[in-house]
Order: sequence, then C-alpha cells, then structure tokens
Amino acid sequence: FQGVAISDTNTGGNIVAGNYIGLDPTGATAMPNGYAGVDIFGGSFSNTVGGTASGAGNVISGNLDQGVSISSNGAVANVVLGNIIGLNAAGTAAIPNAGAGVGIFLGAQSNVIGGTVASARNIISGNGEQGVAVADPGTSGNLIQGNYIGVNPAGTTAISNTWAGVNFFGGADANLVGGSAPGAGNVISGNGIQGVFIQDAGTENNLVQGNLIGLNAAGNAAIPNIASGIEIYNGPSGNFI
Repeated sequence: FQGVAISDTNTGGNIVAGNYIGLDPTGATAMPNGYAGVDIFGGSFSNTVGGTASGAGNVISGNLDQGVSISSNGAVANVVLGNIIGLNAAGTAAIPNAGAGVGIFLGAQSNVIGGTVASARNIISGNGEQGVAVADPGTSGNLIQGNYIGVNPAGTTAISNTWAGVNFFGGADANLVGGSAPGAGNVISGNGIQGVFIQDAGTENNLVQGNLIGLNAAGNAAIPNIASGIEIYNGPSGNFI
C-alpha cells in the first residue's frame, strides 16, 4: 500500500518531512511502495509534505502509483513543498513514480503545490505519467506555483515526465498554474508530451499565468516539451492563458 497514508475527517496538521519514500537508504535505488508514496484522502486537511527549512524536503520516488496523492472532498489546505518527486536523492536521474508525481483528485480543494519562495520549490520530474495531474468535478482552487516540472533541480536540463508537465482533465475547475506574484511561476519544460494540457468538457476556468514553458530556468535556452507548450483539447471552456 502507501508509504505514508493520512486519512479521514478530523485528521489534520500532520507533517511529513525529511524522508526517503520509495527508495533505499542511499536514495539511489527504488524500493517501491505498492501505491502512492504519500496519500492524503478521506477529508484529511492542512497537512504538510516537506517544508522550507534545510532538510525538511522529502525524496518521493520509485512508488507504484503517484508520488503524492491528494483526493476526496474535504482534503483541503494541504501543502506539498520543498520535495524531490521522481528523481534520485541527488537530483541527477529519474527514479519514476509510476503515476503522476503529484495527483489531486475527487474534489480536493485549495491545496498548494510549491510556493513563491525558492525553498518551497518542488522538483517534479522523471515520473511515469504527468508531473502534476488535477482531475474530477469539484477539484478546484488548487495552486501549483514555483516548481520545476520536467527539469533537473538547477533548471538547466530535461529529466522528463513521460506525459504532460501539468494536466487538468475530467472536470477540474478554477485551479491556478503560476500566478502574477514574484516567484509564483513554474518552469514547465522537457516533458514527454505537452507542457500544460487542459482537456475534457467541464474542465473550466483554470488559469495558466506567469510560467516559463519550454525554456530553462534562466529563460535563455530551450528545453522543449515534445508536443505543445499549452494545449486545450476536447471540450474545455473558459480557461485563461
């Protein structure tokens, strides 16, 4: 099952920090958990995975589903920051989680992946599906900010997520990738399909703003996503790029 499971209503305010989840003690070889590395569900709220202090970030890689999964109504205000998700502990090579690096599903709301300061940045690269997947009706108000998605920790070369860097689908509504505040933009480059993929009827009112898509972190050289930088496909409406 999961590496770490946090579940049920009234379960909140827990911290998961400084661990290797899905790896051997050297951080160099996968020792998979059979489902997500960290799974927050059943209404659990206001939990923190990682942190901004030195050593607080986890390395969450090699698991047989998502690296981090946040799902269900009531799974609100959880924060994922400062982690390496999908790479070895050195950040030099992929050790894929088989699913998305981070998945937000089934009505989870107002969760934050990353942040506007550099120490909050997640490196979400090398995963077997999307870097970040956001799906299902009622999944809204989630923020994806300040992360490197599809590149190494320096932001200089690709370590691809196999699918899109960020994927909204299945009715996800009113989520934000990036933003106008300093530091809110993500680097979404080097991914195996699109940088950002918005798909399906009912996937509405999502905002993609202030990101670098297809470039290195300095913005001075290409790190291409294999397909479109941003693609809107198969019925979404009201999204704003």
